[in-house]
Amino acid sequence: MALNHVSRLCRNVKDSIDFYTKLLEFVLMKRPQALDFDGAWLFNYGVDLEAMENKLKEVNVKYVNRTLKAEDRTTLMGQTFFNDPDGFSGGNMQLRESKTRFC
Repeated sequence: MALNHVSRLCRNVKDSIDFYTKLLEFVLMKRPQALDFDGAWLFNYGVDLEAMENKLKEVNVKYVNRTLKAEDRTTLMGQTFFNDPDGFSGGNMQLRESKTRFC
């Protein structure tokens, strides 16, 4: 299973674009012309969790890590939650799921 997309409200589109593109290396994509309101489409694949956490530290963005066992009980899933610039709608976002095997 994979995530297709996420829609988020924000107070300032430019600030959100800057945060996700400059800090977390998301790519700004072209939006359909039919969307006649302010917004942005961003893309990222294969985020390096450790590098991302280091960048969050550099700009004093607090984050929380969690490690969960998957249903198969042999896979660990690493998650990082943080607040984006808006802190909107609770602002917590799971950035990435990382899987490693253990015995």
